[in-house]
Amino acid sequence: LLRVDEWGWLVGVGHLHRGHRDTLMGRPLPRKLAYFGHHYTHFFYALDAAPPFAVRAVSGEWCLGDCELIQYVSGMARTGGEELLLSFGVNDCEARVARLPLAEVRRMLARM
Repeated sequence: LLRVDEWGWLVGVGHLHRGHRDTLMGRPLPRKLAYFGHHYTHFFYALDAAPPFAVRAVSGEWCLGDCELIQYVSGMARTGGEELLLSFGVNDCEARVARLPLAEVRRMLARM
């Protein structure tokens, strides 16, 4: 979890394992993406930064870059200001890094 003091939240990334009949952001998945009948998607979630750590917001599902069949965010850091740095694995073969503007993450999070 990453503390975002100006929001008063702890932000995390969750993972979902999906089947070939599922959708991403309301759209059917391309056949190529779900060829082996599964894929992974991510979502952001936010908790209060103090006990009892209530869930405050959740985003819709998303993927990074080319939306490879297997992606797994394993690390998250704030880059000195207004950017989120995400480290993730691709197809259990390589590691990558993605950058997201913190403002975009905030837009993705819908209050509960």
